[in-house]
Amino acid sequence: MFVLHRFGGMTYDEIGLHLGIPPEAVKAVFAAAMVRLARAVRTAERDEALELARLKKRDPAAGRSAPKRGGL
Repeated sequence: MFVLHRFGGMTYDEIGLHLGIPPEAVKAVFAAAMVRLARAVRTAERDEALELARLKKRDPAAGRSAPKRGGL
């Protein structure tokens, strides 16, 4: 349902008709999917920050941008 709505551009009514369920059920499932997605993004961001902090402890240069190279 998430893919049909977000990437397929289908409305809740269209998805409900396609799947044979009420649009309200589609909306509820979509809302729950958005909550799960937000939670997964927060977890990934937290894990990435922890990994970067761990790397910085090992190598203070970790996480810095690469030095700019001179050009012509």
